[in-house]
Amino acid sequence: MKGKTQSRYKYQCGGTLPANAPTYVEREADQQLLEMLENGEFCYVLNSRQMGKSSLRVRTMNKLQKEGFACAYIDLSPLGKNATADEWYLGIFDELVRKFNLSPKIQSELWWHQNGKLSLPHRLSRFIEEILLVEITSKTIVIFLDEIDSVLELSFNIADFFTLVRYCYNKRADNSDFYRLTFALFGVANPSDLIRDKKSTPFNIGQAIELTGFKINNNTEPLEKGLKDKTSNPHKVLREILYWTGGQPFLTQLICDLVVKSSFTIPEGKEVETIQQLVNKQVIESGKLQDEQVHFKYIRERIFNNKQNASKLLWLYTKILREQKVEADDSDEQTELRLSGLVVKEANILKVYNPIYKNFFNQDWVENELEKLRPHAYGKKIKAWLDSDKQDQSQLLYGDELRRLERWREEQRLGDHDLKFLGDSDKFDNRAQGFFARTINYETAIRRMLSWTNGRENLNESIFKIASNVFQSPKERGDAEWIDNLVRWHLIKDWKTHEQAKPLRKIRNYLLKNQNCDPFWLLFSYRQILQGISFNSSFAEHQELLKSGLVVNKDGELTVHNPIYEAIFDLSWVAKELIDLQPYVKEHSLQSYAEGLAAWLNSGCRDESTLLRGQVLQDSLASIKGQSLREEEEKFLITSQVVNLRVI
Repeated sequence: MKGKTQSRYKYQCGGTLPANAPTYVEREADQQLLEMLENGEFCYVLNSRQMGKSSLRVRTMNKLQKEGFACAYIDLSPLGKNATADEWYLGIFDELVRKFNLSPKIQSELWWHQNGKLSLPHRLSRFIEEILLVEITSKTIVIFLDEIDSVLELSFNIADFFTLVRYCYNKRADNSDFYRLTFALFGVANPSDLIRDKKSTPFNIGQAIELTGFKINNNTEPLEKGLKDKTSNPHKVLREILYWTGGQPFLTQLICDLVVKSSFTIPEGKEVETIQQLVNKQVIESGKLQDEQVHFKYIRERIFNNKQNASKLLWLYTKILREQKVEADDSDEQTELRLSGLVVKEANILKVYNPIYKNFFNQDWVENELEKLRPHAYGKKIKAWLDSDKQDQSQLLYGDELRRLERWREEQRLGDHDLKFLGDSDKFDNRAQGFFARTINYETAIRRMLSWTNGRENLNESIFKIASNVFQSPKERGDAEWIDNLVRWHLIKDWKTHEQAKPLRKIRNYLLKNQNCDPFWLLFSYRQILQGISFNSSFAEHQELLKSGLVVNKDGELTVHNPIYEAIFDLSWVAKELIDLQPYVKEHSLQSYAEGLAAWLNSGCRDESTLLRGQVLQDSLASIKGQSLREEEEKFLITSQVVNLRVI
């Protein structure tokens, strides 16, 4: 292996590679595009930026010219996004005249104006048929059109131009000279954005050329060559680089360039570790490389190119980011996300292109961007709703707040979560209006209801149904007090018998008939929560309490979910049920017994200060005769006796 000198081998980070570039990597697309154009097929390469489209075009055009083809390359972006239709078509015409060296045969400006009575597409088609194909008779003609996405910014209908391309293809049936003419289109665009009429579009008769990332094979030898001064195993180093880049051409060239410019060599057996450190330090953590920043800017700009569509793309990306299997269906949304370069189709499944993108465009980034797209209050509410697993109805919108979003909703192409949130909000709002129809202001009634239920759906439904059946009118005392009375006198007072109090009885049964934990210890853990003792996520009892819905985790502390539960499942209710569950422990000894046992177990059965003593121990021993105890309880009582005898 060579010393620590910098390699003279040059990688190109961004821009079009010359036809003879030493680091050019041939892919399947190279052979496909060349063969298709040699056979006169119309082709298009529509892919994300910095995937090597222009380099592919230069390479293919060079090969065709060596084979005797007449080729012209037209970059559409310099024609101007503010150009009029006449200026734009004249620009195409002028480029064709110059690139095919037709100036000696035609006075271009004069010819264009002499045919001014014809429509612009007709004028251009007349030029192709009567001048271009007539003057160039001995060669097949290939017209390369690059940056076709630039036409989307034009103020006139560009669909006529693509219809003209299709016309040239269809004209072959009437004029065999058109077999000598074909087109190759390059850009970052969804075909449906360019022309939606399936009868006129050339994209359903042409051949799409898929431009994939680099894969480790014999064709990647040009990339390995430059690494030889830095490692004795360039193949393994390149394999690791491709892992991080997913074969994305720009990033691959960038990291290869960082390797050859580095001051170190890569030791045998340290390839994986060294490349990982290089990527983390100089690409992911630093983020200071200018070329890299431009590259990521391209991706972001593509996603937010249409703000109305951005939220839908972000939700789709979130789905893919979380490694859910999203089948590729070539919908407009999926195509648009793929054109950003952020995701790629592999085995008909969409996946994040590479680990570098996963680090930059992570879930935090998605949430921050979604927050920017949404109205402020709406963004906070949907985030809280999603955090509750879409269960917390207190976060749903209703009334004026919901109606204020109507125009915004119409302008957006919303993602699945937004649609679900707003759909649930609509349903909730409609139900509230129906069940609280007798109120003066149903929004006041909703707010008071939610203050009791904290958004618990089944309790909201119970209150809705009670409201529709009670005789008392809210107008007598006001909407808020009316809701208070419904809750206190129907749900809380009659919770053991009222038809609409089934959700409360369901929680009681879950606690007292629990199959996963001893109900006594489940209730005892709940009692500790009521007394403010800290939450321990390792306790099975605490997890069961969370599953029951009785309590909720707020910033690492368990607390009772809502005031209705607090009023029913209070300390007195817990004490009564604990006695019923452990009748052999006298009521006055219950707290000492249960708390002592819990503390002893928490100490790993080491803290003797938690053991029972004196009368509490005697009462407990007298009460357990004939009872079936848990192993922990037996050990606790025996240890208490041993320690008491030792003290005596």
